[in-house]
Amino acid sequence: MKNDSGKKVYIVDDDLFSLKLMASLLVRHDFPVVEIYQDAKLVLDVLAAEDGFPDLVFLDLNMPGMDGLEMIRRLGECGYSGGLILVSGQSERIINSSAELSRVHQVNIIGTLKKPVNTDALSKLLGKFKSHGEVVVKRECHYSVDDIISALEHKQFINYYQPKVSMKDGTVKGFEALVRWAHPEHGLVYPDQFIYLVERYGYIDDLTKLVVKNAIDDFKVIGGRDKLQLSINLSMLSLINPGFMDEVCRIIDAEGMSPHHFLFEITEGKVLDDKRQPLEILTRLRLRGFGLAIDDFGTAYSNLDSLNDFPFEELKLDRKFVHNVSQGGVNLEFYNATLSLARRYAMNIVAEGVEHHEDWLFLKNTGCDFAQGYLIARPMPMNDINSWLMQWKEQFSIISLKQRG
Repeated sequence: MKNDSGKKVYIVDDDLFSLKLMASLLVRHDFPVVEIYQDAKLVLDVLAAEDGFPDLVFLDLNMPGMDGLEMIRRLGECGYSGGLILVSGQSERIINSSAELSRVHQVNIIGTLKKPVNTDALSKLLGKFKSHGEVVVKRECHYSVDDIISALEHKQFINYYQPKVSMKDGTVKGFEALVRWAHPEHGLVYPDQFIYLVERYGYIDDLTKLVVKNAIDDFKVIGGRDKLQLSINLSMLSLINPGFMDEVCRIIDAEGMSPHHFLFEITEGKVLDDKRQPLEILTRLRLRGFGLAIDDFGTAYSNLDSLNDFPFEELKLDRKFVHNVSQGGVNLEFYNATLSLARRYAMNIVAEGVEHHEDWLFLKNTGCDFAQGYLIARPMPMNDINSWLMQWKEQFSIISLKQRG
């Protein structure tokens, strides 16, 4: 096993026995630089005094004084850029809510462990931490309207692409275009740092048109592109402007591409709040032959009447309901209900965030249609797509062999 002696790990738990046990397990997994703390506040004092963060923090939730929830918030506020693993004896619902709190505060949550800690579960999470490599540091930068305008003018917004594949036979259905900002000073900036600003400043239509144009240009050099579908995310703000989608359609027509090459994804909560103008626009898009998907299903209030009214052909199940779905619990119950809904409305179902072979096998055997996630591929720049397409068949064969094993 590769030695990770350069990695610094903090364990925060008010139970001394749990601290010593976890430290011993980590040393056995070649993480010898382990510091233990019974007081969360002391950890924050140490972080403030030191130059740099630990690579990984194990955090108990229920502690006297500052509990794990407050520490999660404080880690987010100080810009903690390492990984976080929650360890608790609390119920699954509480642990899942705490993990979601970590994501809201932009703390990189690697996973959760139930007390008493199972060594196999620990090994899997440590393997996940190692395989993810360096944690992406999300900068809290406050971009001005001039920054956004300049980025649009200089075409600094670029597309990364994540493949969507058939769970039945591995056929590549298409790619989702995911916008990134190639910032001249800050490097690659992720959409959660700027999309809300683009919407606030009134330039979301311009950004979406640039994403569409980039996707068209990129896919001119992709092999077998006629059989692939490009998924484009649409903001609700764009769906209240009838003229905008007409302009997008003109861009696509001018490039000689067919509507069946495109699928537009709309986030669930944003569509279901008000369906008057979006209903007309989305229905017209379907009449023209474009695909429509409801994205991140399960992250907002689900209005079943609206699912019936909108002409969606695809339902994308949010990653938080896909993770460990094969292990049962709340995620399995929600998945079964979602699968039933998709069949009722004659929609394909796409599982987002598939990372583990166990989940892939379970989803495939229960009738899930398509999958996206790190098990298949991370989002990639256009230049990597052809090479990924060439090796995916072999990769799928390996996944299939593991299933039979």
